[in-house]
Amino acid sequence: MTTATSIWGYWDDNNHWNFTLWRLIGLSDFGASNFSEIMEAVQRIPSGDEKAWFNQWFALGFRVEQLAHKAEAKGNGLSARNAYSRACNYYRVAQFFLSGQDERKVPTLERMDLMFQSALKYVDNVEIVDIPYEDTMLGGYFIKAAGEGPHPTMIYMNGADSLPPEVYFTAGKHMAEAGINFLVYYAPGVGLTLYKNGIPVRHDAEVFVSPAVNWVLQRSDVDPSRLILIGESFAGYTVPRAAAYEKRISAAVVWSPIYKFDATFAFEHSGPSFQDHLLRLFGASSYDDLAEKSSKYDLTGVASEIDCKLYLIQGSEDFIIPIPLESALRLYNEAKSNVKELRFIERDEGLGGVLHCQKDNLHIAHFETLNWLKKVEII
Repeated sequence: MTTATSIWGYWDDNNHWNFTLWRLIGLSDFGASNFSEIMEAVQRIPSGDEKAWFNQWFALGFRVEQLAHKAEAKGNGLSARNAYSRACNYYRVAQFFLSGQDERKVPTLERMDLMFQSALKYVDNVEIVDIPYEDTMLGGYFIKAAGEGPHPTMIYMNGADSLPPEVYFTAGKHMAEAGINFLVYYAPGVGLTLYKNGIPVRHDAEVFVSPAVNWVLQRSDVDPSRLILIGESFAGYTVPRAAAYEKRISAAVVWSPIYKFDATFAFEHSGPSFQDHLLRLFGASSYDDLAEKSSKYDLTGVASEIDCKLYLIQGSEDFIIPIPLESALRLYNEAKSNVKELRFIERDEGLGGVLHCQKDNLHIAHFETLNWLKKVEII
C-alpha cells in the first residue's frame, strides 16, 4: 500500500487547497469546469491568500456568467447551459474559505444556486423540489432517469461542505444516464439550510432521511423495492446511521466511510474559516461544545443494525479521515448485512481514485458503484 504525504497540485505546501482544486478539476469531465479557465484563476492566487482566492474565483465565475448571458441573448441555449454550469461551480469554490460571519458568504451561495437553476432551463430531466422536514421545507433537485420507469432511485447525502449543485455533476447526472432516479437536497447542515436558515446537522440522520424516502415513494416513477442511499465524506457517517434505522432502504453505498466523526481532529487541523464552519455545522458554541456534540456521531451499537446491502469504497490516500482503512473495516465487520463489500483503492492500480471520495477520478467511483449495484441486482 502506498501512502501520500502531500497531494499534487498548484500550491505545493497546501493539501486542503490542492484537494479543493482536485474537486473542481475532477468535474471538468461532467461539464462543471474547464481546465484552462481554472488555470487562469489559480496562477493569480498565492498560496494561503484567502482574499485572492475569493476574488479570483468570483471574477472567473462572473466572466463565465457573462458568456452565458451573451449566449442566451443569441438563443444559444446549449452554450448558455454549459457556461451557467461552470459559473455555478466557480462561485461555489469562491465562497469555500469564507467564514459564516463574512457578509459575502450567503450572497455567493445564492448566486451559485441561481447559476445552477439558470442552467436547468436547458435541461429537461431535472425538477426543483421541496422535501418536508419538521416545520420547514428543504429544497433540492430530482433528476429523472432515462427510459421507462419505475426506476431504482438514489437519495444522495452531502458531505460537510459539498452542495447539491456540485453533486448534480459529481454523481446525479451520471446516475440518471444509467437508469437511476436521483434525489439530492439541502439537508440539515448543507449550504443555505445551514448558513441562511440556521439548521445544523443532527446525529440521528434517519430523522431527515426518512422524509426524503417518504417523498420519493409518492412518485409513480420510483420502484419502492430499489431505494439506494448514497453519500460522500461526512455522509460516510450519516448514510450508515440512516440505513441502520430506515428499513425501506434496499442498499447503502458509502464513498469514504466514517465510523466515528472526530470534529476536534478536523478543527485542530483546519484554518479559521473551516473551524467556524464546523462550529456552525454542529450547532456548537465553543470547542468544548463541539467536542460534546460531535461525540454523538459514532456508529458504535449502530453499525450492527444495518441489514441492507452495503458497499463501502475507500481510497488509500485519504488524508481527510484519520486511519481510513480501519474506519471502513470496522463498519464492514459490524454491519449484519448478508450482502456487503469493501473496496479499497490503491495507487498501484494506476488509475487514481485514491483520494477522499475519489475526487481525483470520479469515473472510478461511478464504475465501482454501478458495477456493484448490477452485481447485487439493484439495477
